[in-house]
Amino acid sequence: MKTVHKLSASNERLAYLGFTLSGLLFLLLAQDFSWAGINMALALIFNPFSPKSYKEFSLREKALVLTQMVVAVFCIGFNLFQVVVN
Repeated sequence: MKTVHKLSASNERLAYLGFTLSGLLFLLLAQDFSWAGINMALALIFNPFSPKSYKEFSLREKALVLTQMVVAVFCIGFNLFQVVVN
């Protein structure tokens, strides 16, 4: 059985920023809601803050994570709505 290696905090932060920026670029430049939502949701896998649990996040950190989650769900939902309507 293989062990899972955890990323360092700086690598997690870099992966979070990469997925978030690619999601924003897909949303703003390409106007592709599906890929924007997927990338922004994938960014939430990586903890951009110091390694701590969600209960220990400050109010600002919780607001940032929840806002990003709402934007990701909205993008994916809007894309699904467009597919059903067309």
